[in-house]
Amino acid sequence: MKQPHQQSLDIEPPNLRRRLLIFSGLGLMSAIAGSCMRQSSSRISKLGKAPILQTFEFEVITVNPQGQIVNRRQGKNQFFAEDLGKGAILEMVAIPGGQFLMGSSPAQQRQMNGSSSEPQHSVSVASFYLGKFEVTQAQWQAVAGLPKVQYDLDPNLSRYPPEFSDIVPNQHPIDWVSWPEAVEFCQRLSRRTGRLYRLPSEAEWEYACSAGTTTLYHFGEIITPENVSKTANYNKLTPVGSFSANPFGLYDMHGNVIEWCADYWHRDYYNAPTDGAARETPEELSEFREYRVVRGWRTAYRSAAAPNNRIGFRVACSIS
Repeated sequence: MKQPHQQSLDIEPPNLRRRLLIFSGLGLMSAIAGSCMRQSSSRISKLGKAPILQTFEFEVITVNPQGQIVNRRQGKNQFFAEDLGKGAILEMVAIPGGQFLMGSSPAQQRQMNGSSSEPQHSVSVASFYLGKFEVTQAQWQAVAGLPKVQYDLDPNLSRYPPEFSDIVPNQHPIDWVSWPEAVEFCQRLSRRTGRLYRLPSEAEWEYACSAGTTTLYHFGEIITPENVSKTANYNKLTPVGSFSANPFGLYDMHGNVIEWCADYWHRDYYNAPTDGAARETPEELSEFREYRVVRGWRTAYRSAAAPNNRIGFRVACSIS
């Protein structure tokens, strides 16, 4: 299939450029994204009764500067399970509210030769729920079969046809979703469950990813094939949950697929919200004003994509 003209936003490491494709054609997609339901932050009204929580255990690792595992421990947290139909279950992990320093420290910025994740600033995040895993292809298929809210969803949306890969729908993340389609997924899920599902704000994503850690990755300062699926490996996905969780019990926060956030892209954190809310207005006088934030590399590393770019995502949920 012929691909549309592509342009790159030069803010990601060179070895990851192949994984993040920034598509042009912003005129059409700006209209689509603008008409989508405005993404919600922790400040908005919350829907749905409190779910039945279950406790789960998971392994957390720490690595040394050489990438060797030097500590293993058992973590524990709570989650609730959402039945999506067609045998697909969505597990949502409880993220406790708290305060953290968002962005890269001066030392980390030097290590990365500068970044857009500055200035580092204090952010307070209210409690919420976040998907234990990235949305899987089976979950996508189940929700795509629900009644339409604004836009059609292709239930078989993936770059990996079964005859060319060993992808298993209930184990591998969906990886070919635009921002408006991710919003539509959340809207359909909210309508089905009576709970408010949405994309996480950038602050919520980073807070949940770090889970109280201050290193480049939640397990340490270096990444290896043994502790994460590299996003730079463009032609391969790994089953969700293949590697150790972070201290909150979230999997694949580093690697596998890049993930959409709710926020409009801004080139830095000056005048950014400090309450965990998403930036719901674009950056003025910027050629990237319609772009959205994407995450999934180092904890504090951020990039941007046009709304018609196709990547992965995980969902957040606000409950009274």
